[in-house]
Amino acid sequence: MNGADQFAFGQAIAVYIPLMLLAVTAVAATARRIWGTTLIGAQAWLASCLVAIGGIEIWLAAMAETTLPRAAEPLRYVAVTLTFCPLIALMGAKRPQDRAWHFIVFSLWVVLALPALHVGLLRPGQPMSMPPALAYFMLGMIVMGLLNRLMTRVWLCGLLFAAGQFLLMPAGFPLSSFVPRLDQAYRISAGFGLLSVSTVPMWWVVRRGRPSAEPLDRLWLEFRDLFGVFWALRLAERVNAASALTNSDLVLRWSGFQTAAGGKIKTSLSADAIRVRRQGLQNLLRRFVSRDWIAERLPSPKHSAGAQHETG
Repeated sequence: MNGADQFAFGQAIAVYIPLMLLAVTAVAATARRIWGTTLIGAQAWLASCLVAIGGIEIWLAAMAETTLPRAAEPLRYVAVTLTFCPLIALMGAKRPQDRAWHFIVFSLWVVLALPALHVGLLRPGQPMSMPPALAYFMLGMIVMGLLNRLMTRVWLCGLLFAAGQFLLMPAGFPLSSFVPRLDQAYRISAGFGLLSVSTVPMWWVVRRGRPSAEPLDRLWLEFRDLFGVFWALRLAERVNAASALTNSDLVLRWSGFQTAAGGKIKTSLSADAIRVRRQGLQNLLRRFVSRDWIAERLPSPKHSAGAQHETG
């Protein structure tokens, strides 16, 4: 294994250990803030892929004198396929199936890793090839993960993570000709660095929250930023369908609750109207978050009964 393929052991320690510590610390801090939501599983998959990639690179550097050059390629490929698991876990992050969904996540990971498993078990030492259909499927998942974050406050997280995934993909990956020509060791370390740094914007957004928003808007906006575009659109569709059934003038837009004409709701509402709106949104959110998570962002009715204005 030549220097262009692999850092020396000391270099690997200096590069990957700090990045792993940064990433795991940010993931753990984020998990602590979102405890009680169905996103905990996705955070666990995220931590697993970061530890796997960094750990394998350190191990390869330590075993550089004894490891066959061909062994590095399937090991790296298996680790990089783990980066798709957080997105897959997010797609199933709705109760009651959220826990069982992780078996689907694991199964899909095994399918993605089949080219490396095939080489490792049946053709040890042989070059690894990735079927074009699988390569384009993974490219589509990278784009999907990016789109799921682009219109939220964690857009930078999605952009950095997608760029990191792309850099870590093996040679011959679709559109790889657009990647700058870097030695493999530097390309992998750059990709891992982007993955690691991408965990910080999520922690920052979760830590800050939406303190200035109206209570119901704050609940919606924080859900939108955490769960991404796909789940947010689905939730808005359900809320608006319920409003249509009751002939309500309220609709849930991307930025919060508004009138059908596009104006913000800042008029006094009856106690019954407030209770119905609160309860309807909470019932939908309970498929994703805990009562405690909701209570932290939405004052109880007894605390808000005297308020003159409430966003619907």
